[in-house]
Formats: sequence, structure tokens, C-alpha cells
Amino acid sequence: MQLLDLMDDLVTASTALAGLILVFMGAIVSAYEAYAPADQEKVKARYWQRACFSLTGLIMALASCVTALVAKGLNSPWLALLTLILFAFTLITVLVTSCFYVREIR
Repeated sequence: MQLLDLMDDLVTASTALAGLILVFMGAIVSAYEAYAPADQEKVKARYWQRACFSLTGLIMALASCVTALVAKGLNSPWLALLTLILFAFTLITVLVTSCFYVREIR
């Protein structure tokens, strides 16, 4: 199977991951806003870090989607490889973000 044949699937997977990351970001904002305004300053750094990390994942997921479309359109194997790398980093970002939430439960 050629690497370029995977680009249609990576467009779908990247947009799905972008949606999942948006859900994470919504949960981060909701959790932060659940604190009283006086307490928000105490936890702001922690939630800011998580929001920035999630935003990075969102940007990588969308970049993966765009590069997959361009790679398919231009029939470019090196852009297809870049797409796979971006997608792999996006998966890692989703895994780490999920671990943040699991750690919060304790």
C-alpha cells in the first residue's frame, strides 16, 4: 500500500481528533470556570498550561488534515510523510491530555 493512499483516512482521523481535542478544551474551560472568581487565580497556571497543550494538539490535528489534503492533491510523498508525523504527534498530545484528566480524579 502506498503512503499516499492513506491520506483520505488521515483527513478523517485528523478532523476526528481535532473534534476530540475541542471537547478536551471545553472541559478545561468548564473546570476552570467552576472555581469561584477568587480561587481562579490560584489554579490559573495549571489550567492555562493544559489549555495551551490542547491548543497545540488542535493546531497539529488541523495541520495534519491540511497537509493530507495537499499531499493527496499534489501527489507528494514527502508531504504524506509530514502528515503522518503530525498525526503521530497529535495522537501523543491526545494521550497526554487524557492522562492529565485521569490524574485529576484522584
